[in-house]
Amino acid sequence: MPIYKVSPATEQDLVNIYFRGLKNGGEQADKYQCHLVSAFHTMVNNPDLGRKVAIRPQLQQYDVIPYVIFLSKVQLWNTYCSRFI
Repeated sequence: MPIYKVSPATEQDLVNIYFRGLKNGGEQADKYQCHLVSAFHTMVNNPDLGRKVAIRPQLQQYDVIPYVIFLSKVQLWNTYCSRFI
């Protein structure tokens, strides 16, 4: 199974999304988190599903409505790891 790591900024975004969802009703918070984490797994396992970002070709862009997720592949100890920015 591929490895992934979220950046500190992404981690904070996830917290903010969760709390925003709580304000709009608790069900929405859990739904968004599950949807985004599921998208992370899909993207890591299928990195070519995303679109290349013209100004940053090392990134892949994924639309997870209403959000956009950017994925960067990095090499760690002869293994590729995906990082969400």
